[in-house]
Amino acid sequence: MNNLNDTTGIDNKIKKCFEYLNDAKKLIISSHIHPDGDAVGSALALYYYATQKSIDTKIYFHSPLPYNLKYLTGTEFIVKYDDKLHRQDVLNADTIFIIDLNETVRLGSVEDAIIKAKGKKIVIDHHLFPKDFADFYLVDSMASSTGELVYKVMKQEEGIVFTKEIAYGLYTAIMTDTGSFRFPRSTSEVHRIVAELIDCGADPVEIYDNYYNIIPPNAAILHGIALAGMEFFCNGNFCLLTLTKDDFIKTGTTVQDVEGIVEKSVTIRDVKVGALITQNPEDNVIKLSFRSKGDVNVRQIAALFGGGGHQQAAGAKIENADFNEIRSKIIDSISELF
Repeated sequence: MNNLNDTTGIDNKIKKCFEYLNDAKKLIISSHIHPDGDAVGSALALYYYATQKSIDTKIYFHSPLPYNLKYLTGTEFIVKYDDKLHRQDVLNADTIFIIDLNETVRLGSVEDAIIKAKGKKIVIDHHLFPKDFADFYLVDSMASSTGELVYKVMKQEEGIVFTKEIAYGLYTAIMTDTGSFRFPRSTSEVHRIVAELIDCGADPVEIYDNYYNIIPPNAAILHGIALAGMEFFCNGNFCLLTLTKDDFIKTGTTVQDVEGIVEKSVTIRDVKVGALITQNPEDNVIKLSFRSKGDVNVRQIAALFGGGGHQQAAGAKIENADFNEIRSKIIDSISELF
């Protein structure tokens, strides 16, 4: 049952997704490369729910976890995928939950096994324009996060009380993808959801501190380099940040250490669009991150470079491209917005 383009109400999709979850016997959970709080928190919440139902469940990610998510209980169950060791697990699964992404290329090394697996493939996501690769789609672009959708799936169980582990995972997922409840999808419903998660054991102070306030010294220096080199265009409405391979080598950092940099650009007075160009020190990939305020849609900018995301938070990755050429194209593309 592929419902990629059907018009069924979201409530019916949530109920159907709940049925798929509870019918699973051997479940695989996977998400995108360089997983964020939404991906990790949602995956762990699903893991704890499924294992309580005696469902044989495994989580495989392409990338290792970032340091600021290892406070979550159960991160040891998120395994960095090795095709030689784990491929058969994926192929043997009767159900595969693919969360917080809408196209298989973002699965990285897990992609091939998931595509070839015979089990039911279920997508839970909140990004626009999903690609057609799965059997069932729970996609709601009006949701604040994938964590919000996972919460609603679990709430289909009458009388459910979330364990502390599930509450921590879902709170982390929602908090991070709403920018600590600053983005437009931070509705009154979202606040009611997180209030319930707090009642079930999620500690807002501890979660915030563990996620945002543990940046290593060398990562702080990297952030400083990016901020010191900021450039302004469009009468101060556009702030551009850049990080080269040399910046990573000099500070002994990795691409995981750029977390939170681009968000700083839109805290500057008059800036409506911020962009970060990151030259990966480990390969020939250039990562683009965009943020905006107000009605400025940076998803359309990311789409020009083969990426996507949301209106106010989007990104893209480009292989084997010239750094300065990409920089010029970004400046020209964003300048057209103003």
